[in-house]
Order: sequence, then structure tokens, then C-alpha cells
Amino acid sequence: MNWLDLEYRAALLRLWETGELRKTQKLRPLIEHLLSLGWITQSSRQNELTINENGSAQLPALMDSIWPLWRQTLQRLREAGLPPTAAGLQDLARAGRPVPSLPLRLHNKTFAALTGAHSKCSMPAASIPPGLSLTADGVLRTRPNRGLILYAGQNRLSCDDPMRALGEVILPERAILDGVRVGGTLPRAIMTVENLGPFVDMPKPDELLLIHQPGWNTALSLLFLRAFGMEPSWHHFGDLDPEGLAIYQHLKREGEKPHLFLPPFWDDYRESFSRRLCDTWPEAITGSFSEPLLQKLFSANAWLEQEPIILDERFKDELARLIASE
Repeated sequence: MNWLDLEYRAALLRLWETGELRKTQKLRPLIEHLLSLGWITQSSRQNELTINENGSAQLPALMDSIWPLWRQTLQRLREAGLPPTAAGLQDLARAGRPVPSLPLRLHNKTFAALTGAHSKCSMPAASIPPGLSLTADGVLRTRPNRGLILYAGQNRLSCDDPMRALGEVILPERAILDGVRVGGTLPRAIMTVENLGPFVDMPKPDELLLIHQPGWNTALSLLFLRAFGMEPSWHHFGDLDPEGLAIYQHLKREGEKPHLFLPPFWDDYRESFSRRLCDTWPEAITGSFSEPLLQKLFSANAWLEQEPIILDERFKDELARLIASE
């Protein structure tokens, strides 16, 4: 019997505290051992055993021999408001460990793993020390215009080189937070693109900067866009569904008033590519857009995804017109 196993130790604490022990596959060896000693008996509930008089008399001695500090541990669990479980014992042990010196910036899961129950637990804002910045460390995928230069501190990166070699420039969150600056040839226009397929597959004019804007994860793109100021113009291209238009509304509230990119020929795809909504269009959206294509979709309770139109020759022409108009 491995008496160092936290599941076994917690089960013994619960048996002493409550007089009950639930049957689980993990505890099967422990239960068989206690049954062989004659310390527990089957209760009226099928999956539950209870301690008997013999067990109540003998259990403390067993626990003293295998775990001399069990009484102090149980008291500390009570004082900390932790349950007598394996997780509670682990939390108690973690609470007693000193937190190492923290840097000014730390990934949120690293901080949660050090100070919380585990890396995926939610940490209350009050637990974050003053001066510590927690990051998600996402990345921003971009397809820059020709001639754009990025500056990070004293370092200079011409985007033309990674564009020729890789087809994209990836910006880590921390670099954007540190204040990436832009220079060289600025784009004539910027376009945020909701879905990954159109972002990588659409024909891009040299003067256009594309930014992948994945759904509601807007923080990085908005922060990077601020590096360009009020110029150049910003256009958003996304699905014509409730969520896609809600994301556009959010960007419009938070950013520098993007234009909704609606190529006129998109209406030609409505009959063959539109899909029925499972629900109805929200009033917050139907009352905010007057474009004819959107009005037709609202009336038909239908939506269009952006992927089918990007290889249409007219799409390239619309991008060229957009650049020429700037």
C-alpha cells in the first residue's frame, strides 16, 4: 500500500472526519485493505462504506504511523477552508511554498500554475501583484504592403524579406505591447480579414496591408492598428452573418471607424451560396445597416460566408479600385 498517495491520505482523512468512504476504482486497494482489517462495513448506500467501532478505535494509530502530521494537516485544511481531498492537500502544500521573484511580465498560465490550483484555473484580479502584467501571448498574422518597415526598440525589420521568404510577417503579442513602430512605405489601405482562408488566399495588391482578425480576439489587431494613426484607411472584410457583423460593430466602437468591405458583385452569390440562419437576425444588427445586400439577407433570414468570392476576378478588381481611391 502506497501511503504517500494523496488520494489514499485524503480518503483516510474523510473516513476519520465523516465516518464514510465512497467506493471508487482509485480507492479499491485501500478499501480492500480496510475491509480485511474489519474496520469498515457496507452502508445502506451501494457505493458507500462506513467506519465501525473497531475502525474508529484503530484508525488513528494507523494514521500516526504512516503520516505523523495528519492531525496538523487536517487542522490546516480547516483553517484554509480547503476540502479533505487530494486536490485540497495539493493546494495546501502549494500555499506553503514561497512564490519566486516575478518579472514585470508573465504568461497568465505560468502565473496561475505558480500561485493557483493549476495552469488553467482562473485567477482573480485581486491576486495579481501590482506592477505584474499578465499576457496571453498570442500572435498577429499579417501580410504587409511592399516597403513597410517595423521598428522594435533599436531594431529594424524590413517586411519585404520575410514576405518574400514566408509570405507573412508574424508579430508576437509582447512585441506589440512593447510598441512596434512603423516606417518606410506605409500602406495605402489596411484590411482586417475575419477568416484565415481569405487572409492567406485572397490576391493582395502590393499597397495593401492585410491583418488576420480571428473572430472576437481583437486586442492585438487594434493595438497594432494604432501604430498607423488615422491614416491609412481601414477596411474590414468578414462573414455576413450575425457574429461577423457584430465583430465589425465591435471594431468600429473600439477602433478608428473601419469601413465594411462589401464588393458589389457579392450579391451575385446570394442565390447559390447563402445559407439560412438557425435563428433570426438580431435587431441590434438589422437596425444598424442599410446596405442593399445586407437588407436582402435580413429579409431572407440568410447569411453569406466570405470564402467563395475571393477567387472571383472581380474581387481583384475591387481591391485595385479600393487602393486607387485612397
